[in-house]
Amino acid sequence: MIYLHESDVSCKALAIDLCSRGFAVWQHYIDAMEMLRSLFNLATSSKKESITAQNIAPQARQAVLSVVTNNAGIFMTTLSLDILHPQSLEHRKSVLQLVAFLTRKVCRNRILSRAVQRRR
Repeated sequence: MIYLHESDVSCKALAIDLCSRGFAVWQHYIDAMEMLRSLFNLATSSKKESITAQNIAPQARQAVLSVVTNNAGIFMTTLSLDILHPQSLEHRKSVLQLVAFLTRKVCRNRILSRAVQRRR
């Protein structure tokens, strides 16, 4: 989890991948809420003007979706606590951006699944 705060982009990318793939295994041995908060910040911190090949925000958003799939309870608890009691105004903005991203993702998947069901 320390590597999520590294300045080296390759270390952050590796840490995000490990958090995503191994969350189900070591969620009981780490501070899962703090890890999710770090992923929230990484998922929403990049600006659209600074999109580069080393942009880790899409990978962090994918990791958040993976955590939601593995343990929705810890995700919802962290999300609701961060909305109600944010660490800062910037953190609240970050969490609400993530909620907007997830809402768009869920709505898009529902629309696609309905379209597939109609074709059958």
